[in-house]
Amino acid sequence: MTAAQSIDKEYEPFFQMARERNVIFYYVGYFSQNIIAAMSDAVRLQLTVSGVDGTTRRKLFSSFVEMAQNIVHYSSDSLTSPSQPDGQLRHGSVCISMVDEHYRLMCSNPVSSARVEQLRGTLEKVRTMTLEEIKRAYKETLRADAPEGSKGAGLGILTMARDASAPLEYNFQPIDTDPVSTMFQLVATICPDRSHRTAMENLFIAATPSSPEVSFDFARHTLSLKGESYPENAAVFYGEAISRLRKYLADCDDTDVTVNVALTYFNSSSTKMLFSMFDALNEAAERGNHVTLHWFHDEDDDTILEFGQELHDDFPAIDFIDEVTTSS
Repeated sequence: MTAAQSIDKEYEPFFQMARERNVIFYYVGYFSQNIIAAMSDAVRLQLTVSGVDGTTRRKLFSSFVEMAQNIVHYSSDSLTSPSQPDGQLRHGSVCISMVDEHYRLMCSNPVSSARVEQLRGTLEKVRTMTLEEIKRAYKETLRADAPEGSKGAGLGILTMARDASAPLEYNFQPIDTDPVSTMFQLVATICPDRSHRTAMENLFIAATPSSPEVSFDFARHTLSLKGESYPENAAVFYGEAISRLRKYLADCDDTDVTVNVALTYFNSSSTKMLFSMFDALNEAAERGNHVTLHWFHDEDDDTILEFGQELHDDFPAIDFIDEVTTSS
């Protein structure tokens, strides 16, 4: 009996349960990058036809891709040589279903038994993290050098944990017919977005001598700041803008967002608020939205130029465009 046949036999109860639980998408067989690309179109369409809201659809699709690519990278049942740099063809299964009013993504594939404890340790560590800790670990992993031999599994697990509504579940089971391999199961739970958001009202705050004009046109996905910023209380002034911005970004799904910033001066208190704003935009870009920042500054203003360069370094997911203006 081959490893593929062993999977089908030993996990038939799991597959049967999936069929009984309002399955949205299910595949068992060999995975490759080309197969994942083809399946991705089917998954997107099936999620749309099933009426899944945009935010939940993005999370489900992202976790599906991470699970499928982990099978390609780490399944021990392979039709291709492990030394082959790309074009791997490896066996596993993935299922998306609706269970008790929430979505469940399940994947299953054999892994080398030698990797089990390392994988268990990684998953247990992530399971104990808060959402903020997961986001922080994601950013640190994204910016750190990849360990030798890594194919991105650590970042993929953090991505799935970030989008999940509950800690990731996992299971390891020995394979009688293949003692050097262990069957690995991973489950992610994602609750649907039930906020039923209506179109958000645009935000406009007129400029004063010490505070900038704030023009957030959410309908057109254009956000603008213009003027000088040294208000008496920067946290109070920017509080509503940042709160409205986060609510808007939470509902963005594969959205092109344009940000125009033309600040001729801002004090230290304003700097902290601006960083909070750009952090929210960077997170939205990391989730798959396209955020473009137009950073306007006078050709002779090195301070504003250098701050823009720092933003570019600190928030790499944002597409930064330097816009030089000429003094009149």
